[in-house]
Amino acid sequence: MHKKSTSLLLAAMLITLCLASCGRNDSENTSSEPQITSEASGVLETISHVSIGDVTFDVDSVNSDNGIVRIYNRDYKTDRFNLSIVIPADYACATFKTYSDYTYSLEGIDKKSGGSVDIPVNGFLLLIPISMVENVSFENGTTAVLTEYTSPEYENLAICSAIPSKRAHARRINMLYPQSREPLEGKIYFCSEDTDFTVPDNSVALLLKGGIAGNYTVTGHASAGTLINGTPALLFCGEYNVVYAVAYYPVDEKISIARSNYLNAVTDLPFVTINGTLYPLELSHLNSEAPENGINIFNNNYSRLVTPEFDDECVSAVITEGKVVYISSVDERLVIPTDNSFVITFSGDAADIAKALRSGMTVEHQLVTPSKKPERYILAADRTFKYDATDVELNGYGTVLYTSANHSETTNTPNGTFEITFIDGLITAITTTGNSKIPLGGYVMSITKNSSAYKMASALTVGNEVHIASGGFGYSTTVLYYTRVNDARLTDDLVIYDRTFGNYTKTNVYGYEIVVDENGIVIGGSTAGNSEIPDGGFVVSGHGKNDSALQKVFALGSRVTWDRKTKSVTFTSSPALKVVSTASQLDEIKSRLEDAKSNLHAIDYKTIDSKLDAADGVFSKANDEFEKGNLDNAISLSSVTSDMLSQIEYSLYESSSVDNRSTWYRANEKNDSEVRTTVEKMAALGINAVYIETWYNGQTIGYSSDPRIKHNSNAHGDYDVLEGFCRIAHEYRIEVHAWCENFFIGTPGGYLVELMKDKRCVDRNGKDNYPCGYGNFVFLNPNDRECRDLVLGVYKELVTKYDLDGLHLDYIRFSEPNPDNGDFGYNQDIIEGFQKAHNTTVDPHDIKSNHPLWSSWCKYREEIINSFVSEVFTALKAIDSDLYISAACYPDFSNMPTWNFQNFRDWVSKGYMDEIFSMSYGADLSYPVNNAKAFIKAINGKCFYSIGVCAFDNTAAKILVEQIYYAKLAGANGSNPFSWGSLVAHKENYYDALRAGVYSRIPVKQSKGSKTVAAGLGDLIYNIDNVYSYLKPEYTDYYAKLKSEAHIIIDAADAFDYESANDADKLAYCNSAIKEIESLYEIAKTVNEPALKTAVIRTIDTVNKALDITVLRLTAAFDR
Repeated sequence: MHKKSTSLLLAAMLITLCLASCGRNDSENTSSEPQITSEASGVLETISHVSIGDVTFDVDSVNSDNGIVRIYNRDYKTDRFNLSIVIPADYACATFKTYSDYTYSLEGIDKKSGGSVDIPVNGFLLLIPISMVENVSFENGTTAVLTEYTSPEYENLAICSAIPSKRAHARRINMLYPQSREPLEGKIYFCSEDTDFTVPDNSVALLLKGGIAGNYTVTGHASAGTLINGTPALLFCGEYNVVYAVAYYPVDEKISIARSNYLNAVTDLPFVTINGTLYPLELSHLNSEAPENGINIFNNNYSRLVTPEFDDECVSAVITEGKVVYISSVDERLVIPTDNSFVITFSGDAADIAKALRSGMTVEHQLVTPSKKPERYILAADRTFKYDATDVELNGYGTVLYTSANHSETTNTPNGTFEITFIDGLITAITTTGNSKIPLGGYVMSITKNSSAYKMASALTVGNEVHIASGGFGYSTTVLYYTRVNDARLTDDLVIYDRTFGNYTKTNVYGYEIVVDENGIVIGGSTAGNSEIPDGGFVVSGHGKNDSALQKVFALGSRVTWDRKTKSVTFTSSPALKVVSTASQLDEIKSRLEDAKSNLHAIDYKTIDSKLDAADGVFSKANDEFEKGNLDNAISLSSVTSDMLSQIEYSLYESSSVDNRSTWYRANEKNDSEVRTTVEKMAALGINAVYIETWYNGQTIGYSSDPRIKHNSNAHGDYDVLEGFCRIAHEYRIEVHAWCENFFIGTPGGYLVELMKDKRCVDRNGKDNYPCGYGNFVFLNPNDRECRDLVLGVYKELVTKYDLDGLHLDYIRFSEPNPDNGDFGYNQDIIEGFQKAHNTTVDPHDIKSNHPLWSSWCKYREEIINSFVSEVFTALKAIDSDLYISAACYPDFSNMPTWNFQNFRDWVSKGYMDEIFSMSYGADLSYPVNNAKAFIKAINGKCFYSIGVCAFDNTAAKILVEQIYYAKLAGANGSNPFSWGSLVAHKENYYDALRAGVYSRIPVKQSKGSKTVAAGLGDLIYNIDNVYSYLKPEYTDYYAKLKSEAHIIIDAADAFDYESANDADKLAYCNSAIKEIESLYEIAKTVNEPALKTAVIRTIDTVNKALDITVLRLTAAFDR
């Protein structure tokens, strides 16, 4: 059956080839003649145009010596084919290279009169008077756009090629000497030494010797009629090839034959090999606009982005890097990949071939070469328009696509911008005046005048079809191997659960699970654990590394195959899943919005409702396109909807005007202007305290009078960046805290590290550094008086010299232990101090974790740190009683007193801390939030607490936002993303995600007394006017009473000058405000609507709890 079908295909192929060859010769003979209107008139008619960059030239002739501006390609012939031209006087010759998608780029310009220039096989020469280009500069690689020009067929050298010493003369070898027919004109064949043949008419054979690693030497030329046997040869057929071979492949020429494994003796047409059988493909089956049944190939050269419909049943497969990555269901139309992949379809008699396909199967192929397309592009009237960005200001870009997700109703582009508006896949308007209106569910492509696409776009007309390749049109197959079935999930396990295990997986929250229905389709994913197992389906459950693996492959609607023989699960996804995932995203947003409304969350419902209606409308169009089979449009519209929903999603998180919103920052500014730019961006996000890394690597970012302390000139030059931040940040009401790293002074080689070499802290094994991914960390001995005085002296000078609001203690501990049981603190002075304190002669080197003195030995080292915190507090408060002192602490704080000897609970209990920051870094939601809850419980309201979250790794933007949001709900007073530099530059766009919701309101710190009261009760009034009245308009009298009382308290707050007051007056004000707020609580409790009552009390609680902590801190200060 295979042999018969192959023979029929070959026969049809040969007929097609012959007809195509005859037709092409006639066409070439016609097109090579220059078109002249009248010999008497002497006026040449323009027959083509070449645009190079912004300059366009009219072409008068192709392959003719008549005309002013001329094009020459490999079809140029006088009495015989010419391989080169001679540059006439006063002319320049530009060489252009042709690519497989028939685009052209400039290779170089020769202005040497009388010089000879080779005509490229793939490309053309442009002969043009020097006077026309003398004032124009072109860079090599510049793209040329030609109109009304037919290029010779592209010769793909990337398949198999003969490469002589001059690589520019390389030629494609079409195939091995044919098995069942005569060689064809215009082809080049490789003939092995076992092939006996007679050189055909109008041909020449190059006799070769060698062959090691594909390297040969030409030994002779054999003309037509010569019998060849026993020697390898290259057979050049056709007049052009004969001239070429004789000219460029002389005797003794060295030739390298590359990729000969691509050759076969059957065809040089496209083919695929499946299960060892080769299937040639007629040219009419490659990217055909009207494909017939059989085997068809579609890649990104196709005029549309979706495979067509077939008359008979059709199965399709996506091939990526020679592997099957996706197999369709029957008659499923596929989005054509925009990368190097392609789709192969099997319909009619060929449908049975598809039954042999398996994911991961190798499919060899030849000549199925997609074009190199941009990541994002638009197809319109057979033209490819690359666009540089979506929904951004056009300035700085050549082409921008504006969608319904844009923040403005129009493009806001200037006059002169070429704009194409399209909706439902058709162009509806074209203008050059800019500022086009963006239709709901439609698009506007805006092109600047200096873009190479500007002139190309002028050929478009209203009514042209438009298709958008918005990126991500790729397919993927991922195979994961599971550990066991229906058993306990342990560390790093991947376990599969089906209904024989029960109705639920009985797993905990420390993992990820994907739920698969009876059809093998993913219907859900969760970190909650204990997933319900679908009837007939299964759940794939992962922990540790397999938790991460499952989260990476999760996509609603993707297919999962469970293979019990190989103990694997295969996840397969396609671009069309974007429609499914967007539908799920839309449902989730609607559900969350309803939940927010039922709980009266303080968000902007009017704006959200309007935006959600718009997104719903766009997705309705996406669904319509999906139903019509226009998958590319459906996917693009789904992407737009998804972008719109993402904007809405972040605005569903509440924000507060009373919030300790800070950020850690290692500055790199070198002048006031750079500082102001940074500060303005911080202020726009509502940052009210910047913790600027000041004392690190044994240097400061300011200036010190201590000669041992150097200014960090590598980062800031001579600029005093600390002074700059103190001065400029205060203009924007942002506090500046000196983030200091205490006894950690850098790595070996640093000035202070080497200067204090004999003062380094050592571990149990005598090692004086801790190796990690950032270098060998060195800590000073925190017990040594000289070391303590040095660090304390730096802090005193900072607080005295600079207008700082606070000092932040980081690395306030011993070093982490080295891996070989190398806990630190074995300096002789520490050992002797311990022995004296405990009246023992036991050497601490002999004290291990099971020793009776282990707890005492750890506590002794902890007290070294505790006592230094006490010294810092006492010394700095004596200089500035209002100085805010805080610390960054290890997350696993319960184990730290015996690990690195850090115990923040001691500092909090003694009143040394105004605020504690936890380093709750994690990419998931549960760990940071649970860690925050542990800190909140340990601190117990004795000082302020902010969660530190990770902005430097791969945390998803939504997860980062929720870490902050749920920590606040748990009782955190604020948040601090680590660090500012990572936050503003992260690919997840954390800045905009935070600003859209949880950081949308500009806050006052919770420690600001009267200002905190005014801001917090201002939130209450705003929520009444814009949230509660919008959702519950019937409670007007209740709202009026609340607002009246809130205004009285706010007026009192505004009248009190908190910043200038002494501690006693501040304390008196705060206690008075707490009593006044009691009246608000009483009014709040009078409403019978539970959700409204809870929402109002929650808003008041934020102010009241902040005052409670402030009172506690002020009382401690007043007592001191």
